[in-house]
Amino acid sequence: MACDIQLKNAVIRYLKKIKERKLKERFVDLIYTTIADDPESGDAKTGDLSGIYTMGFRYQKTEYRVAYMISPPTTVIVLLAGSHEDFYTSLKRQL
Repeated sequence: MACDIQLKNAVIRYLKKIKERKLKERFVDLIYTTIADDPESGDAKTGDLSGIYTMGFRYQKTEYRVAYMISPPTTVIVLLAGSHEDFYTSLKRQL
């Protein structure tokens, strides 16, 4: 059963800025297929980021990440998407 996906405004803006179609497709596939089908399959964070999951992929030698929270019963809130560089710093600043 697929979960409902809610994107934060920062994620929407980031996805709109991506010019490479294949990279955008990878993000959309990760969010709306992989995460929506099994949100708990991501890496659960601990410490000051507890309750947040991340999942990523590699595209043209660059690591990309998506951070999200699971809001019971069937909603996933996507908090941040972007390259791995400074990803967790941006995530902590957003929280």
